[in-house]
Amino acid sequence: MTKTMIFKNTIMAAGLALVSAMPVKAIERNPYFGIGAGVSKLSPDVGNSGLTLDKDTGTAVSLTLGLPVTERFNAELGFSQLGTAELSNEDIAYSAFSIGAVAYVLGNEARLNNESGLRAYIRLGLNIIDNDTDILLKEADSTAVWLGAGLEWPLTARFNIRGELASFDGDAQALTVALLFQPGAQPSRAPIRVSTPVVTSSPEVAKQPVIEPTPEPVIQPLPKPEVAPLPEPAAVPMPKSGVLAGVGFETGTAILTSNGKGVLAQLARSMRAYPSVDIEIGAHTDGVKGDANKLALTRGRAIAVARHLVANGVPINRMKARSYGANNPRAAGDTAGARRLNNRIDIIVR
Repeated sequence: MTKTMIFKNTIMAAGLALVSAMPVKAIERNPYFGIGAGVSKLSPDVGNSGLTLDKDTGTAVSLTLGLPVTERFNAELGFSQLGTAELSNEDIAYSAFSIGAVAYVLGNEARLNNESGLRAYIRLGLNIIDNDTDILLKEADSTAVWLGAGLEWPLTARFNIRGELASFDGDAQALTVALLFQPGAQPSRAPIRVSTPVVTSSPEVAKQPVIEPTPEPVIQPLPKPEVAPLPEPAAVPMPKSGVLAGVGFETGTAILTSNGKGVLAQLARSMRAYPSVDIEIGAHTDGVKGDANKLALTRGRAIAVARHLVANGVPINRMKARSYGANNPRAAGDTAGARRLNNRIDIIVR
């Protein structure tokens, strides 16, 4: 087993031992998770390898698992992908496994409980740097000291934002911004203070003379007033076959006039009163027999009448709408009186 693998296993075992050894009160504080990103500076020791360092900066990504231990100390495990250093003919990817503690030195002690205010912290721990390369380069120290300092700002009861500058001994440094999430955290509440009333002894009260109650007077009930019977509502007439006088339309359209709507409202009231009655609606107009335009106009007027009756509570299945155009005139000629008689809506009661 390599030295790197031994140290990784040691870190994992130490983390498990740390969590297991924490008191119940600390476990109840709930763990938190974090993810961050930033920039890194890498310092591979090229030594006598004959290689030159062309690029020593990279993109850093970090993952964090933490648990509050006391009001000012957290235990944390971390994994950081620190980016890639570019040599003359080789790239070296850096990563680190870390275990350590965070100490809050300034700011509110209730760090992850929705308390407002900026807080400062420092960290101290150990990590192992892993160089992903086939070139035999000397690491500054494979087992490194994990140092850091940063600021933390609570966003909500469960989310904090953290900015940190961390050093992985002589191998790498990283400046990152991370978002922390504590799923079990609850908003803090101010304690409710209940004041205890002060009870003082009251002076003795002198006995009052007993007053005999007077009998209540007997109240005779008032006679009930006579109520005149209400008049019976007028009977609703049954619909009858014939021309619906007063049902008219705007000239050359299928738009009902206001007077026509009133007549149809009375017809709908009668049909609601006689639910066994069905009707056939016939629409007629003046003009030349067989005129397709006249037939289309009366079709629209018949549909308009049926729709208005439906809007006033008459079921559609109680009506049939028919259009006759100018095929069934009541009067011959093209006078005003003949046109008035021929432009009509009639119904047939079934």
